[in-house]
Amino acid sequence: HLELRPIHVRTEKSTRGHVFVVMLAYLLRRELESAWKGLNTTVQEGLNCLSTISSIEVIKGNGISINKIPNPKGLSAKLLSKLNYNLPEKIIHKKINVSARKRTRKPT
Repeated sequence: HLELRPIHVRTEKSTRGHVFVVMLAYLLRRELESAWKGLNTTVQEGLNCLSTISSIEVIKGNGISINKIPNPKGLSAKLLSKLNYNLPEKIIHKKINVSARKRTRKPT
């Protein structure tokens, strides 16, 4: 139930951004409903099911860790299959510090 409710924004740019995000969410919801039509599940139930997919962290030397993603089973596998989406087998992380050169928020 996506709605474009009255919003309290002060600039035209913020209003356009809000409308863009709401419309993008609406399009994503329609695509998911269309893809999952024959599975007898709602979009919310499908997203809840997919949120249970997890990874296993394997730590190697030199500050590198690998998150292995097990193959989904059951409904999760069907949901991803209907979307023609394959999860990656692993995600490699390197511990790197990233700092912004510009402050994104004003100090309080």
